[in-house]
Amino acid sequence: MRGLGTAVTATTGVLEVREAGIVRAAEYIQVRVRALQGLTVEGALQSTFVTATGGVRWYGRADLKWDLQRGYMTVGGKWGGEVMGGGEGS
Repeated sequence: MRGLGTAVTATTGVLEVREAGIVRAAEYIQVRVRALQGLTVEGALQSTFVTATGGVRWYGRADLKWDLQRGYMTVGGKWGGEVMGGGEGS
């Protein structure tokens, strides 16, 4: 998938919440991200979450990319541009 580095496409990295980053996120995103703590990318992509409007949705690659780029969580200690393959400034 274009724009996603091997740490994400391999689906083996473990997700870790970055509490310092997540505090600025909407409450439903905080709940969504905290529920993924300790899961592999593959496990996260098989999970669902409650949206801002109360619906239930599958957690997808676009959600993962959003959460990583905003620094809400890391994959195996890497975050944002590092995981996306573009360096810290991406």
